[in-house]
Amino acid sequence: MKKNLFIVTCKMMLVLLAISTLLLLSCGSESSSPSGSAATDSTTSNTTITSSTNSKPTIKSVTANPTSVQANGSVSLSCTATDSDNDPLTYTWSVSGGSLSSTEGQTSTWTAPATTGNYTATCSVTDGKDTVSGNVSITVS
Repeated sequence: MKKNLFIVTCKMMLVLLAISTLLLLSCGSESSSPSGSAATDSTTSNTTITSSTNSKPTIKSVTANPTSVQANGSVSLSCTATDSDNDPLTYTWSVSGGSLSSTEGQTSTWTAPATTGNYTATCSVTDGKDTVSGNVSITVS
């Protein structure tokens, strides 16, 4: 049984070797000309491989002014970020309570809720490929 398996395996390897050889020969650069002399058939192929790596944006600062406010008071929010690839950046704001004048852009105004406590304003920045976030805490008294 082992001898038969060995013989079958050897035959399969010979067939694969023959196929590989034929493929290599078909990719060769020589062909026969009608007169029987060797002629050179050359084909040039250019392939460009582009590797693109993206650097994530970097948030430089997320600020609130002031960081402590009375109930229903207003706070100016600002977010500054950079991107080493110079990709265009999109800014988005979210808050854990209260309301925003705008959820898009580098700046927004937060209106505190009537309930006292600690709240978080989060700025998310994307370059279209990666997103990073930073936040600032605001106290409502």
